[in-house]
Amino acid sequence: MQNKNQIYFNKYDITIVDAKPEQEEIYRNLVNLQFHDLSEFRDSFDILEDGRFEWTFPDCFKANNEHHHPLLILYKDRIVGFLIFSVFNGKHPEVDFQLVEMFVLKMYRKNGIGKKVIEIIFDNYKGKYHLDVSKKNIPAVKFWEKLIEKHSNQILKNPFKDEGNKYINYIFVI
Repeated sequence: MQNKNQIYFNKYDITIVDAKPEQEEIYRNLVNLQFHDLSEFRDSFDILEDGRFEWTFPDCFKANNEHHHPLLILYKDRIVGFLIFSVFNGKHPEVDFQLVEMFVLKMYRKNGIGKKVIEIIFDNYKGKYHLDVSKKNIPAVKFWEKLIEKHSNQILKNPFKDEGNKYINYIFVI
């Protein structure tokens, strides 16, 4: 696949690129796959009449959105997932970065691609992070806790509820 996007990082055959507004449909398709996977962990995750999940990240592609960065994850030049990463540049009083969403296609998860993507992010963005994970999503909780504990010795975990769903809020320093 020819990709003319800005390359942020290229390591371990993994390329992380910015998603352009004209790639919003690709992002929407990946988000639908992610929402399908997450539907087993949420009490309220219904599909729309057209059979798709509701698109909840359109502001990522607005030109004036200076915080949320939609990124595509490529493995050996094939799109395998996405990451929504927020950089606050001192404009958020409590954190520097937020890992908003991450998704890797199931067939690539056992390759360690998600772990490598986050390690690339951690290696290049030092500071205080924010992350929320559904308590019901045990694989994600284990994934994030293992990675965070490996890279940080300053971790706060706070449970909270949103729309009846229980989450863990992680604040940590890399």
